[in-house]
Amino acid sequence: MIQQALRRQARRPWKSIHTTGFMENRTARLTVLIDPDKKKLLEEICSAKDLTPSQVVRQLIRQYIVDNAGGRVLPEWLLSNVANAD
Repeated sequence: MIQQALRRQARRPWKSIHTTGFMENRTARLTVLIDPDKKKLLEEICSAKDLTPSQVVRQLIRQYIVDNAGGRVLPEWLLSNVANAD
């Protein structure tokens, strides 16, 4: 049973990732259209910082949620991850 689960996960490594002490499921896709020049600059800057554009966009989204949550209760893993990135 465990081996079957590991084989399934090996075929779908994008389903979840363990980062800085929390589990974040990556099961939704967000498509963003940007100017080709901006994309090239983003890729160059990310590469220089040893990051992927996806990592940067995910961090921006987390920060945006925290900054604009209003009175919503946010999960601790989200709050601690944003605080660790600062």
